[in-house]
Amino acid sequence: MVQNFFARMSLLSRFTLVSFFVTLVIAAGLAWRLESTLKSDALQEVANNTAGQAVNVLDENLTAADLQAVMRGERYAEIDALIHNTLLSSNVVRIKIWNPAGLLVYADDPSIVGKVFPLSHELEDALKGEIATEISHLDQAENVSESGLYEELFEVYVPIRPVGSDAIMGVYEVYYDLATLQPHLTRIRYLVWSGVGVAFMLLYGALFFLVRNASHDLVQRNIENQRLLLAERKERELSETLERVSRALGEILDLRQLLGLICRESAEMFKTQTALLWLLEGGELVGFAAYGPGSEQFIGLRFPIYDPQLLGARVARERKPILVNDVTHASNVDQNMTERFGIQSMMGIPLIKGEHILGALMILDSENPQRFTSEDLKVAIVFGSHAALATDNAQLFERARLHLEHEKALREIDLAITSNLDLNITLEVVLYQTRKQLYVDACAILLVDADQQTLEHRVSQGFLTKIIEQTHIRLGEGRAGAAALKQQIFGRAEIESPNQIPDRIGLIVAESFKAYFIVPLVTKNKLLGVLEIYHGLPLIMSTEWLKFLETLAGQAAIAVDNATLFKSLQQSNLELSEAYEATIEGWSAALDLRDRETEGHTQRVTQMTLRLAERMGVSEQDLVHIRRGALLHDIGKMGVPDRILLKPDSLTGEEMALMKMHPAYAYQMLMHITHLAPALDIPFCHHEKWNGTGYPRGLKGEEIPLAARIFCIVDVYDALTSDRPYRRGWTREITLEHIRELSGSHFDPQVAEAFLRMMKET
Repeated sequence: MVQNFFARMSLLSRFTLVSFFVTLVIAAGLAWRLESTLKSDALQEVANNTAGQAVNVLDENLTAADLQAVMRGERYAEIDALIHNTLLSSNVVRIKIWNPAGLLVYADDPSIVGKVFPLSHELEDALKGEIATEISHLDQAENVSESGLYEELFEVYVPIRPVGSDAIMGVYEVYYDLATLQPHLTRIRYLVWSGVGVAFMLLYGALFFLVRNASHDLVQRNIENQRLLLAERKERELSETLERVSRALGEILDLRQLLGLICRESAEMFKTQTALLWLLEGGELVGFAAYGPGSEQFIGLRFPIYDPQLLGARVARERKPILVNDVTHASNVDQNMTERFGIQSMMGIPLIKGEHILGALMILDSENPQRFTSEDLKVAIVFGSHAALATDNAQLFERARLHLEHEKALREIDLAITSNLDLNITLEVVLYQTRKQLYVDACAILLVDADQQTLEHRVSQGFLTKIIEQTHIRLGEGRAGAAALKQQIFGRAEIESPNQIPDRIGLIVAESFKAYFIVPLVTKNKLLGVLEIYHGLPLIMSTEWLKFLETLAGQAAIAVDNATLFKSLQQSNLELSEAYEATIEGWSAALDLRDRETEGHTQRVTQMTLRLAERMGVSEQDLVHIRRGALLHDIGKMGVPDRILLKPDSLTGEEMALMKMHPAYAYQMLMHITHLAPALDIPFCHHEKWNGTGYPRGLKGEEIPLAARIFCIVDVYDALTSDRPYRRGWTREITLEHIRELSGSHFDPQVAEAFLRMMKET
């Protein structure tokens, strides 16, 4: 309790109280000491006077013999009369005479004379030649006669030197009545204590005024020291906080995380409840990060930088910090924002890096209308410079990261476009990258139906219902249809009402979407479709965001266009291939018509050759070329004159030489046709033999292309089993036996074996 009492007192009051008690104790001690000294001096003076009287009267009348034994009779009466007549008075009331042995040789009380008592310290001191004194309370045995008459007596012990001797032979014990001395002692006490009291009051008064003046200076100095200490401590705390915040801000490169940290640290630094951070995006301030009550309402807010009432816009425009206390009565602030966030006072700091304004940091207090001072503003400027530097670094990192992510996304889309023939797979990749890079919940691609003039669903991702798949939007109708037809981007970063997009109202309500954008897919000024994106929360867009949305739409348009071109090319290629095949079959038919004896031969050998090639594991692609080669195997006979080709008799040597030229003619005819070059093996080499005796080049063994080795067996089989004008056809058995005999000389043994197995199975 006392400690609490002292703790509540000012320094001056505590010092005054303590100094009063200390001075009082010193003064009391001094007065007591002075009184004791004066009293002692007064008693000593009494003792000296009394001793002088006793010595003057008794030393001349006592002899050494008087002190050897008890005084009796006349000698007692003589000394007793002398004492009563000369020494006893109102002050001196008793006298006793002692010898060194403690024998009481004289006393005015005869009953104790002759008794021996122990020597007191005072008697011993007197026997040594000193005048000793004692204030007696009369409680000793030798004081029996005095105890009933007095309360206390002043006893004076005086050495006795009898006549004719310088030696101390005894002691006078003189009893002085203190009652008669008391008034004098009382006057001494009064004078001492009153004098010391006056001196104490004068001294304490002087000390008080001296201390008060000194303490005033001390208090002022202490206040100043406290102010300096507080300022130094606050500056040190600020420096430590800024260092910590700067270090933390420097370590964070994620923009959203960084801006959240800036808001939290600024609110904690200034002991407020809320901090908001605007970022400048294309002439608009966007609510990008917040801390404290109302954060959810702030994120995504958009205001033009030239808004006349928004303090953040003014801070960004003027590029200077602004402090507003008592906001509710201020005329130059947005009262809607004030009411929404319950602002009582606020402070805005521009975030500036070099010549560029990045945004504004708003520090809000919802409790104290006079929260901020000019000193707070100075601190906020320093904090804002650190925050701006960190924000700029994070934005640069974010742009680099987004650029890299966008490049990766575009590469994946390009890869999908170039490596996939299925348009749906490519568009699924586009949608996946759209959701991932733009941070949206759902998206869809609708393609134009040229016949119906509508947008029809093709692919979609992220939707919870199947409504999107039932899309039929007529071009030019509604917001989405009109935007598509005009080839313009349309959207709402925040859908306030689904009625804003009537042609999508059902989907928006069913999926609870809060943001919508539609981007046309256009190539060469031709509308191919649209890319739609949906999000469950209002979108925070940037210029880069919109640009990348357009880029993704462009990639989707390229994918659709490529797929359309590929489909068209594929159709053209199919038609061309069919035309080639028809031409080849036409040539083959023309040859059959020219040589009616071999009519149907080409079709038969073609089918049998393909069967044999399949059994020998020839690939599908090579089968196409084998078929064409088989159909055109005798195309070179077009260079053989009819007189030789149609001659019914045996050919002469010269005619046979011309006939053997038809493989070379075939090569010359087909070698320059790229489409038929892979089919040349059969027309050019089907008359070569395994043992090297064939024509036109005399190839041997595996020098002969496999296709020609396969075809030559089939060609020989069909020729031998077919009727000719000059002979009838051989039977199947004889022909197969003939082929078996020619295996290893005319035919490839492996091909011959395969052919014989095939014929056996059919």
